[in-house]
Amino acid sequence: MITISLTTDWGATGCYVGQFKAKLAQRLPGAQIVDVSHSILPYHINDAVYALRGCYQFFQNKTIHVVSIASSIIDDLSKNREFVCFQYKDYSFIGPNNGFWSMLFGENPPKIYSLEPLRKKNSCGSFSELDMFVAAINKLAIGETPEIFGTEVGCYGKAKLPSPQIQEDQILGTFLYFDSYGNGVTNITKQTFEDVRRDRPFVITVGRLSNRTDCISNDYENLSGDNKIIALFNTSGYLELSIPYFSLKNYGSFEAFSTRIVIKFYDSMEAKEKNEFSLF
Repeated sequence: MITISLTTDWGATGCYVGQFKAKLAQRLPGAQIVDVSHSILPYHINDAVYALRGCYQFFQNKTIHVVSIASSIIDDLSKNREFVCFQYKDYSFIGPNNGFWSMLFGENPPKIYSLEPLRKKNSCGSFSELDMFVAAINKLAIGETPEIFGTEVGCYGKAKLPSPQIQEDQILGTFLYFDSYGNGVTNITKQTFEDVRRDRPFVITVGRLSNRTDCISNDYENLSGDNKIIALFNTSGYLELSIPYFSLKNYGSFEAFSTRIVIKFYDSMEAKEKNEFSLF
């Protein structure tokens, strides 16, 4: 049984999702269709990247991942309507050639192929993805490879997620995404944190000095001591910050890509306490 994941900004209301799934079920009865998200805000490509990045490798091999999200942060907006297909790490991917893939993987996939011939064969109207994507999915499901769709094209890779700035005793990061609870997902991975930390004490500060914590929690409720926020590593391996039963985003009017997150490391607890005392 073939599995197909969908990540789009088509919305939870309206007919786009229903039309696409109905067409897909008609062509591939019995296919397993998994909705990663249809609630991505229009043109918020970064939110779509985070949503799929956190789960695509949880799927079984040969899953077909379908993405439909336009971007407003690229130089060439026509790339939003240039659709491609390719294989990467035992999965197949279908979607726009607008920088999404280099943001998702941290690199350009080696070979991608245009779906332009499928566009010409089908009368897609204003909803191009309806016929074009379903036709491509159908071919992949019967064992065809992306090479048969058309010519190899270059992967548009100018859009990138911000990387944390790493120093000997400090990491400077920012928020990538806020979930439905208002918890903020940063661009700092657990691996980066531990590589710089080297078992040293630390303080994480978000925006103002009062928004800080000096421990990593295992859940969303373990608020201890003088800490104002909770820090933990989520299932995708990213540092996440929250406030129990409250929206961190609303609490501090924080914004993705503009809020500064500082993690300061100290050689000893005495040095940490001395520095904190000097701040207040």
